[in-house]
Amino acid sequence: MAIHLTESAGVVKIFRFVDNEYNPRLFPLINDFLTYELVTLEPCLEPIVVRIYLLDQIIQIVKDKYLTRDESATIFLYTIEWDGSTLYQMINRDLHSEEQPVPTSWLPYLKLFFTALNKLPNIQMNAWRSIQEDTIKELDKNDEFIWWNITSSSSSIDVIKDFIEINSRLLVIKTTTGKNISNYSNFPDQHEIILCSDTRLRFMKNIQDPRSLVDITNLQEVTSCSCR
Repeated sequence: MAIHLTESAGVVKIFRFVDNEYNPRLFPLINDFLTYELVTLEPCLEPIVVRIYLLDQIIQIVKDKYLTRDESATIFLYTIEWDGSTLYQMINRDLHSEEQPVPTSWLPYLKLFFTALNKLPNIQMNAWRSIQEDTIKELDKNDEFIWWNITSSSSSIDVIKDFIEINSRLLVIKTTTGKNISNYSNFPDQHEIILCSDTRLRFMKNIQDPRSLVDITNLQEVTSCSCR
């Protein structure tokens, strides 16, 4: 049996925000939970599963759809910097290395990280980032290439302009499987969009912004195996 969850508060009445009656009576048992052991979702609802239709299936849907605490933490950890160290620089250096395969020490983290990303909805939009000019300017129209590293970009061109250096160019990537991690980032105002490793991109054209004279490369996502 297919189960359909209500997605939009705009089309249905949300009874959670409405009281049918005012009842000032005291319920002393409500504070008894303070003495209970903290358990995970399934055990805490086990006593009432038989009372609520399809609750066991709804629990599984929720767990499949929404990030766990550890999944959220893998994304947050990817975005932070501390004492000159960053996880994202090290992992991308290893992912991009042509001399050796990805160290197996990264695989557990990557599994949790991509599991988290794949619970987030795909977004179809233009994502912006900066790149050193000489690494991409020789491409011809419709040339395709794969980025093996995890690519951070932003939905805001103004954010990326702050990172442009001499001999850099802007990339605008028309993505179809980008993941908006703003709600899980240490820097939510950066409006960060993740393009997963192994994303195949197609070169479309180079242009120059007439106002800033910054070179802009247009790319289009073709496929991504890690994000879906």
